Amino acid sequence: MRIDDSPATLGSQKTYQFEPLAVALSWEEWRRVFDPSAYRRFGKISRNRLVSILRRDRSARGVPAESRKEMVMLCNGMSGFNVGLVGLCLLAAFASRADEACAGGIDDYELMGTVSLPGGGGPFDVLSDGRIVSLGGSDLYVESAVGTGTFDFFGAVPGADFSSFGAGFLEVSPGGDRIAIGNGGGESFSNFEVGVFDANNLSGSWFGVGHFAATWYDDTQLALTAATFGNPGVVTMLDTTSDPLNPTNPVVVDGVGGASGGIAFDDAGGLYTGNGFSITGPSGTGAVMQFPQASWLPALSGGEAVDFESDGNFIIDILSASSLGFDGSGNLHVGGGDFGVDGDYAAIIDALAVAAAREGQGPVSARDGSVVRRFDPDPSANTFYSVNFNDVTGDLYLQSGSTVYRYAVPEPMTAALLLVGAAVLLRKRRSSRKGGYVVG
Repeated sequence: MRIDDSPATLGSQKTYQFEPLAVALSWEEWRRVFDPSAYRRFGKISRNRLVSILRRDRSARGVPAESRKEMVMLCNGMSGFNVGLVGLCLLAAFASRADEACAGGIDDYELMGTVSLPGGGGPFDVLSDGRIVSLGGSDLYVESAVGTGTFDFFGAVPGADFSSFGAGFLEVSPGGDRIAIGNGGGESFSNFEVGVFDANNLSGSWFGVGHFAATWYDDTQLALTAATFGNPGVVTMLDTTSDPLNPTNPVVVDGVGGASGGIAFDDAGGLYTGNGFSITGPSGTGAVMQFPQASWLPALSGGEAVDFESDGNFIIDILSASSLGFDGSGNLHVGGGDFGVDGDYAAIIDALAVAAAREGQGPVSARDGSVVRRFDPDPSANTFYSVNFNDVTGDLYLQSGSTVYRYAVPEPMTAALLLVGAAVLLRKRRSSRKGGYVVG
């Protein structure tokens, strides 16, 4: 459903065009459309039914509590509703947030099935349209359509020198037009390179920079965790527009007391990274630290890098702090494992617990089952999972070898949306009005 931002003017009235089966309204638009003073009669719906949906439906969980409260109050202030207009708009708004994976908490995920990655199961990521893209050896495969779990060969990565363990990572840029691949040190384990390629034709270049894990900060800057033997781990920021033969790759986090871990950014630009294997400490294996954007950003323009051990906010100590990332609700996912100490599962940490730790209230306890959920779908022992999240479908992926376990939050809204959509058509067929609805 869409509100025309430039509505036609009919005297003092504004005409809005509503398109069924289109995108949802923002909360500000929601309030504009459902302003009681602007209403005209197009039929009615039970006020109690709408309030019930707002208060109890699982898909409403991602709506901010204050916004939901305002919407309930607004519903209570109305005397009549159009079942199609109000219902479809409301449900579409919730469905939109479900697409952004805001429909539930850490306990709402359910195992939906598995996906078999081609070519032996290398690293994978998600394209901007929701399809999985995966590496098998030096070959790139792309899912034939969203959710099919079947793959088509896309092309061979040009100039690839991968280690015997395969590529280190595959990361799709936020805009979806570039793919970054780490070669894992190459066949010699000493020729570390990061390739950045056009997602449409695989044209690109290799940058000679160290790496373990990576994530895009924006469409041009790629954050890398790296370490050399006997030296503290670091986080660098590769400018992928710089000269591949002389790359710009400043250190933004220094002094990790061990090997490299994962890397992620929150919506505010906060940087999260971990100690992948403690050597000098004092942090232990699996320690995840967060650094506000304002603390690490100056290092991009010549400022001093932040120190991992002393400058960060201690979030949690769990597994080996790899495969760091966030789902659509801001819950933090973690993979990897600490050999013989902590492993054989992947974890997701509740967003509110992460926020509390970030604000200085102390780290989350990895043993607190109320805010840390553990997943272990692979029946074999000592599984080290890598974890990824699909922002388009809301799927949480746990990878073990070539098998990807797909978790999702069930969406009961689908049937309700179809029913309300049918009501829209019935109401419109009974209406003699043509074109847009006049709402005041």
